[in-house]
This record gives sequence, structure tokens and C-alpha cells, in this order.
Amino acid sequence: NPELIQQLPGTSDLSFQSLLLKPLQRVAHIELMLKQILQETPTSHDDFQQMQAACQIATVVSSSIDEAKREADARDELLMLVPFILGHDELLAPHRWHVRNERVFMHSVGSHVPLQLFLFNDVLVVCEPLSDGYFQFISRLGLNDVSMCKMCEIENQNQSFSGLSASVVQSSCVLVTSTMTVVLQFESVELIDAWMKDFHATVDI
Repeated sequence: NPELIQQLPGTSDLSFQSLLLKPLQRVAHIELMLKQILQETPTSHDDFQQMQAACQIATVVSSSIDEAKREADARDELLMLVPFILGHDELLAPHRWHVRNERVFMHSVGSHVPLQLFLFNDVLVVCEPLSDGYFQFISRLGLNDVSMCKMCEIENQNQSFSGLSASVVQSSCVLVTSTMTVVLQFESVELIDAWMKDFHATVDI
């Protein structure tokens, strides 16, 4: 019972969520303490190898906790996103979490079409931005069926995009599926770099 727990000595000024995090934070403190002890332990000491093994175990456990927390936070983001994506009722899944989303512009003949890309750990969802923070679902692409490459990397090899300005080339990528190839321009070079980093890291999982 959260209310009973918060009546314990030393817990009245902490939220229930903060109390739940206490054991996890202790693991990080133990990892730091073990590393400090290891630094002060001579390599010739009888306990050095055991202390070294304990540090490695603590590091693995701490990394696992951090990764699980990141995934839990990303799943919470998915729960908050779903009500704003209209026309798709199957986004929620136990294995799925949100990685990032960005506004882009699809280059079409004589126009730039605004789109919102939602990157999840297993799919890429393409939507049309609406008013009041809502999005209309357009398509869902499995990450195994999608490739993305920065246009500047392609442009260095051929002149197929010579009609576009240098700033557009630097902030754009080419998205390729089995049925289409489109040019997507991000709002800045920094955003496309961050997107491509997360996209390739997610595909490689």
C-alpha cells in the first residue's frame, strides 16, 4: 500500500515513484563503491581478481537496469502518443516502444508535403500533421523493409540530385522501400543526424 509505505520513518517527503526507484539507485551506488575499492586494491592482493569480477557484474546489472528504464520510458511515450495518431488502432503492442519522431517535408513535383515520421523499435509510421497536435495515419512500414540514407552521401557518388540546393541536400535523406523511393527533408542538419543515428541503431537491434 503506497500510503502505508509513505508513513515509514524517512519516507514522508518522497513520492511513491521515488521510493520505487530507491533499490535501483542503490545498485548504481554499489557499482561506484566497488570501482573505488578496486582502484585502491593492489593488483597483487589476494582479493583483486574477485573484486574485479564483482565490478564487472555490477556494471552489467547497472547497464541492464538503465536499458530497462529507457524501454519503460519509451513505452510510456507510446501510450501518450497513440491517442493523437488517428486512423490506426493497432499501434499498441507489448513489444513496441517509441524511439523518436520528427517533422519532415516530402519533396514532390512543385511542392513540399509536410509529414510526421514516428520511429518505433519495429516499425516506421508515416502520418499527415493535423491541427491541435493530432496526426492522420498514412502508412506503416516494417523496419526490415525500409532503408534510409543521407542524400549528401549519395550526392557525392552521382549527380542525380544536382537540381537541389546544398542546404536541402545536407538536411535530406532518401527513403527506399520495395514500392517507392522518396526524398525527405528534415528541419535542420542536426535533426537529420540525430534521426539517422537512432534509425540505424534501431534497425541493428
